[in-house]
Amino acid sequence: MFIKFSLISTLIYEKILNNGVAKAMFDVITKAQIFEGWKLDFLILGKSSYEIEEIVCELHKILSPTVPIIIYRGKHINITDTNSAVILTKSSKYLNKFESSFRFSTRQRKNLNIFVYCEKIENKIESFNVMRYSTVRASMFEYFFIKSKIANIIELQTISWFSDKICNHGHFVNINSYNIYTQKWIKKLEIKPKFSNFYSCKLYAGFNESTYYFHYIRKFGNKIERFGIIPMMIEILAKLVNFTYSYKEYSFAMFENINRKEDNLNIFIHQKQTIALPSLENIPVIETSSIVFVIPPGELYTIYEKLFLPFDRTIWILLGLTFHIAFLIIFILNFVKKEWKLHFYGLNVNAPALNVLSIFFGISVTKFPIRNTPRFILALFVLFCLVFQTCYQSKLFEFMTSEMRKPEIQTINELDEKEFTIHASIIFKETLKNFSSWPSSRVEYAPSSIPKIVYKFSEISTTNERIAIISTKDIVLINEFKNNVKYKILNEPLITTGVTLYSHYYNNFLSELFYETLRLLLPSGIPYNFIQSHREIFYKISKEIDDIEPQVLSLYDLDFGFFIWLPFVGVSIIVFLLELIFRPKKLKIVKIKFAKIHPMPQGNIDESEVSLTCEDMKISEEKKTFN
Repeated sequence: MFIKFSLISTLIYEKILNNGVAKAMFDVITKAQIFEGWKLDFLILGKSSYEIEEIVCELHKILSPTVPIIIYRGKHINITDTNSAVILTKSSKYLNKFESSFRFSTRQRKNLNIFVYCEKIENKIESFNVMRYSTVRASMFEYFFIKSKIANIIELQTISWFSDKICNHGHFVNINSYNIYTQKWIKKLEIKPKFSNFYSCKLYAGFNESTYYFHYIRKFGNKIERFGIIPMMIEILAKLVNFTYSYKEYSFAMFENINRKEDNLNIFIHQKQTIALPSLENIPVIETSSIVFVIPPGELYTIYEKLFLPFDRTIWILLGLTFHIAFLIIFILNFVKKEWKLHFYGLNVNAPALNVLSIFFGISVTKFPIRNTPRFILALFVLFCLVFQTCYQSKLFEFMTSEMRKPEIQTINELDEKEFTIHASIIFKETLKNFSSWPSSRVEYAPSSIPKIVYKFSEISTTNERIAIISTKDIVLINEFKNNVKYKILNEPLITTGVTLYSHYYNNFLSELFYETLRLLLPSGIPYNFIQSHREIFYKISKEIDDIEPQVLSLYDLDFGFFIWLPFVGVSIIVFLLELIFRPKKLKIVKIKFAKIHPMPQGNIDESEVSLTCEDMKISEEKKTFN
């Protein structure tokens, strides 16, 4: 599992007897477990006392018997396989001693979900600040169980930060109340993010000039350019919770001054760690480790493939359906009466299918229909074909005169599906086993020296073998390949926890909001699913070539040419249907024959010689119908 986050740090203040505190604690833990999907692994106890033992006994009744309990008696505790813990201490003064023993356990690269019970804390805010820089830094939420002045009532509280003009000031906020007698919550128990509004507080996004993760923040002279997922997250959060941000370069010596200003908080920092940090004080809630895949670009399109590129799939499908319907109607009309053909395209049209094809390809029409409605529809089809041909020819010329490549690899899944051979450092052996199904025959591991892998990749890439290289040292790969158009750098960040060799660290103050935003963006716990759904972000970040490739035409681009004539077609079809419905059953043709008239004689003509009678003119009416 690659995505793990610290869960809850619960502080129970004052001396609380009865088993109600155990039940209240259990309810909050259970709710958080459902919300976050975590399990309680073990229980750590401070110096034993009667009250603590009583709470432990009650917790044992409701917790799984498999949960181990460790009694802390001032010795170091080695934590190996766990994600969460409950700490019960008699007084807050033991926390510092207890935290010192924790420092050795963090070498296991585990983030702990810590639940702390303290009987006596004189100054709540001060004690919280002490713990905030030690054990509580590994937590997601802080909940406080405080005994109310009302009998048998426990107040569930949290600290709300950024609640007034003093941006780093916090105060307690009542979330819910628990009745020990009825063992019920007054309101519905909900798990909510700690921060809701930052009231336009100004926050710094610190970065270091030696930061080698190129796709986050880079400095060019006095100009700071922002790239990648972290600036995107900061912009989202700034709109979400109302704060302003600015980027500030710092050295490691300046970090304490920036982070501890009264009116500012550092959102996140970048630093390079060569060993695991030995202190919980420096463990972040969210940590990213960037894995870089260097892969060949997409293959070039062939000339024949470019013939179909000008239009997208939707246009080609609609065009195919249009011709299928036209030819189907023509085929059916071959088996009906001739009078139906008259209404569709006329008896004079002997090759209607050839008519459709000749118009589409710009050839003259063989014969024009004799009726007005088919003529009008045919004229509109001619207009449609002219628009279609013009768009297609212009785009085809643009495609033929440019070197277009097929889509590049965007996800780890595609590397696997296309059977790429993976060349990686030996340090990624366990990582690849956990989240990839690549067979061992297609994975080659090299020593941890990154330059050797780069040179090896350069040698192998001259062949046609499908290969990719994995590394964490982005700067080496960028310097090697940024000016080489043959390769593309694909970033594949992994969201992890704990302390790894090369990491980015977020400050704990915004960890909850980062986490909640990631929860919305992340469809599952697998990193490449996140990249697949938001691949444009990483693709645009890592792409070093600014060449603009021609874009295919879609229905949105051709909406005028396609749809401007649809109202006319609709009216024509309605008129055509009305003609079919109300047409006469039979058509009568009257033929008139006139009598033969002899030529006029020359000279003077006697009027009596000229006579025209009905017998000389024969009128015959013949009724003929079309068989």
